[in-house]
Amino acid sequence: MRFIKNLLKNIKNIIIKSKGYFNTYMIKPLSRTDYQFLFALFPVLFFIAYFQMRGILPPQYSPTNGAIVWPLRIFVFYLGIKSIMKYGSRNFHVLLYLLYSILSIVSYIINGFPFSLYLLCCITILGPVLFAYVGMDTNHYGYHSFYKSFFWACAGCCTVGLILYFLRPEWYNTAILAISTEKQGEGYTDEKLLEWYRYSSYLTDSYDVSYITMASLPMGLFLWANETNRNKKRLYVIGIIVVYFSALLCQQRAAMFSTTLVLLAFFYLRNKKNVLLVLGALLLIALIGFLLINYAGDNEVVSLLSLRFGQMNVFDALGERSNQTERIMKAWSNYPFGEGIGTACGFARQLGMVSITDGAYVEVLYELGVIGFIIFISLILKSFFKAFKYKKYLFVEVSIVGSFMVAMVGACPFVYFFYMIPFWLSIGRIMNKDYLAYLKKNQLKIG
Repeated sequence: MRFIKNLLKNIKNIIIKSKGYFNTYMIKPLSRTDYQFLFALFPVLFFIAYFQMRGILPPQYSPTNGAIVWPLRIFVFYLGIKSIMKYGSRNFHVLLYLLYSILSIVSYIINGFPFSLYLLCCITILGPVLFAYVGMDTNHYGYHSFYKSFFWACAGCCTVGLILYFLRPEWYNTAILAISTEKQGEGYTDEKLLEWYRYSSYLTDSYDVSYITMASLPMGLFLWANETNRNKKRLYVIGIIVVYFSALLCQQRAAMFSTTLVLLAFFYLRNKKNVLLVLGALLLIALIGFLLINYAGDNEVVSLLSLRFGQMNVFDALGERSNQTERIMKAWSNYPFGEGIGTACGFARQLGMVSITDGAYVEVLYELGVIGFIIFISLILKSFFKAFKYKKYLFVEVSIVGSFMVAMVGACPFVYFFYMIPFWLSIGRIMNKDYLAYLKKNQLKIG
C-alpha cells in the first residue's frame, strides 16, 4: 500500500511539474526567436536543395535526404505543437480533422496495413496541418515577415533555376538526368532536355515549382501593394515576374491557371480599369519568355506550353486520371470511415498498394471515408468563403487556399511536407480574428 501511495504521489508531482512547464514554456504565443527561425526555414531548405543538386550533399531522392531535412521537420513540429497547446480550442474544425485522421489507425489494424506507413503519413501529411494553429498566433511580429522571407526565398530559387535552365551547365544536365532516371527509368538523353523535362528550378520536380509559385505570387503582390519605398516596389515587380514566368514554365496546369487568375483578380480588385493593361502585360511576359526559349534553340517547349494551355480545363484533368480513380474506387470498401490516412498516397504505391497520385479529393474520400471527406471539404470551403468575404484584406490567404483547391483536382500535394505549410498557415490566419483586426486597423489591403 505504501508503495502504491508513493507511486501515485510521484505521478501527481510529475503532472504538477509538467503543467508548470507547459504554462511557463509552451502555453505562450510564439516568441520573436521562434519567428526568426521560421523566417529562415525556406531559405535554408532551398540552399540545401541547391547543394544536393550540385552533388555537395546526397541527392533529394536518396535515403539520406530524410536525415538532412529532419531537423527542419522537427522545428515545424515544435512550432505546431507549441501553437496547438495555446490555440487548440480556437479552431475545433482543424482539431477534428487531425483527431479523425489519427484515429484512422483503426482501419490500418482491421486491414492489416503496415504501421510504418501510418506513422510516415501522420508525420508527412498531418505535420503541416499543425501550422493552422501557427496561423492562429497573436504575435503581430510574425504576420507578414514570414511572407517576405518566403516570397524572396521562392523568387531567389526561381531566379537561379531559370539561369540554370537556359544556360544548362553540364553538371545541371547530369543532375537532371540522374533525377529523371531515378524516377522514370532509363532512356533519357540531354539532347532534348527541355522537350521532355518540365522546369523545376533545382528542386526534384515541376510540382515543387508549381506549389511554391502558387503560394508566393499572392504574397509578393500583397507586399508590393503595401510597400511605400519605390526601390523596394521595383524589386517586388522583378520578383513577381520571375515567379509568374516560373509558374508558366513548370507546365503544371494548376499553377498556370491559378497564378494567371490571381494576377487578374489582384489588379481587378485594385482598379477594374487595369484589367486590359494587365492582360497585355501578361501576354508580353509570355512573349518574352517564348522568345528566350526560341533563342535557346528549344522550340519544343513553346509547343508543349501551348499544348498545356489548350488542355487547361477541369474535364481534361479529370479525364486523364480516370483510370486511377476507377482503380481506387474498386479497392474502396470502408465507405463511412475510409481505409486509413495515407493508404492511397505515393508512399503506399512504393509498397505495392493501390494508390492515386493525381486527385487529392478522391484520395481523401478513399483514405478517410465519407465522414472524413465531409470534415475536410467543409473545412476548406468554410475557410475559402470566409476569406473571400474580406478578399481585399485576406487576399494572400484566399488566393493560396483557392489555388491549392484547384491543384487538388489533378494532383495530391499532401505528401509535399514543406510546401503544404503556406496552405495550412492560410487556413489558420483566415480563422484568426486578431489577424483580420490587425489588417483592418493598419489598412493592410490590396486596394
